[in-house]
Amino acid sequence: MLSKTNKFYPYVFISSLTVLVFFIIKFSPGLFSLMEPDSYDYLKIVNSNTRTSIYPGLNEVFSFLNLNIINFQVFFLSLSISFLIFSIYKKTNNFLILLITFFLLSFNYYYTSFSKTILTESFFFSFINFAISILLLVKNYKKLHILFLGIFLGLIITIKPIGLTFAIPIILFFFIKSKSSLKLILIAPIIFIISIENYFFYLFHEKRSSVLPVAMTGKIFMISGHDNFDYKVFPTEYHSLLKNVQKKSKEVNIFLKSIDNALLKIDLTADFEAVFQTQLRNMIKVNEITFIKFQEDKNNFYICLKNNIGSYFKISSFYYLGQWLTGPKYIFLDKYNFKNENAIPLYDNLILSSSEFNKPNIIHLYASLLFFLILFILFSLISLGNFYIDLRKKSLGLQSLIIISVQAYLIATSFINISSIRYLMPIYPLVILIIIIFVYEQLNKYKNKKMSLENKN
Repeated sequence: MLSKTNKFYPYVFISSLTVLVFFIIKFSPGLFSLMEPDSYDYLKIVNSNTRTSIYPGLNEVFSFLNLNIINFQVFFLSLSISFLIFSIYKKTNNFLILLITFFLLSFNYYYTSFSKTILTESFFFSFINFAISILLLVKNYKKLHILFLGIFLGLIITIKPIGLTFAIPIILFFFIKSKSSLKLILIAPIIFIISIENYFFYLFHEKRSSVLPVAMTGKIFMISGHDNFDYKVFPTEYHSLLKNVQKKSKEVNIFLKSIDNALLKIDLTADFEAVFQTQLRNMIKVNEITFIKFQEDKNNFYICLKNNIGSYFKISSFYYLGQWLTGPKYIFLDKYNFKNENAIPLYDNLILSSSEFNKPNIIHLYASLLFFLILFILFSLISLGNFYIDLRKKSLGLQSLIIISVQAYLIATSFINISSIRYLMPIYPLVILIIIIFVYEQLNKYKNKKMSLENKN
């Protein structure tokens, strides 16, 4: 058996684990179809100017070489999971923790299912796993470590723009802690990767658009059904549009008020906002030019925020919790015994906005919901505890850095978009990591304290 001191041990360990994880993922149930509603955007760079060019560019390369990108996604995610598990094992040197981490990451079929569909998520997950593994494994950062960290941070930022919120705390940490030469080594690959992405993007598009205006418009439309919303504070040209939207939104908000299950209400609120984001144009009589102009006018969101900041923060706070919920609508909605589908406003639109999803049985749904709620409570408590300790020490530890990156990502997602367990998945391994390391450290403290008392006696 290969000794831990052998220089080849890490490579053999990671390689063997990667093969095992690969086959687990490959033969595990897939919860999504190969082509999801937004997968078309990622087939070719030319297909959409709202997506970055990294994933569609890579997909085109694989198509040209007649290779299956899904197999590569499964392999790459397997490698990143194995790398992360190894880094946690090196930090704790505890075989039980290795097994727990392996089980929680490799057998989370929802998490691994993203490697089997044409979406950016799988690579996004993998880049985050690699970046955090480097932070965990390396004690004295050398130029090569910083270079690879910069590469993965650059990829995190360019594969999905929301990745910037995750990467910024890590970049700032190294800018404060590192020497000038290391700062350059970190930032150079980030700038290079962003430049390469821009180059290929503008080969196919004249300008870059964003899905952000759609998301922000959805928030305005959702809030328009609240009692304190006044469409007259917006420019006159949008009054007719907002008046029509408000009627639909009020129906939705009245229905949501009738739901006394908080978890179900959060889940349905996000679903209705998704409808307002993507389908409203076809649901009301509206001038197409006016609708597009309203969507692209950034001032509208600022007007809404200025006059409805309480509603905006309330919904966004709901969505923060909603990131941790696994389908309450599949568990609780049927228990309300609505007389017919017409009792649920915009029912057909809700169905249309839902992705194809192989729903697990009710026991799995309950178990999953309970599991993620426990993770939410533990991670929140540990986050507060770490910040308190670091404030007292007046220094930022590695665990707090990871927590800040995770929280920055979750908060940004909640305030910019809707809630979905899909948005929790990129940082799910890091939540597991933080909780496991915390429990491990507390058990060690207890053992050391017990040994110290025994020695005194």
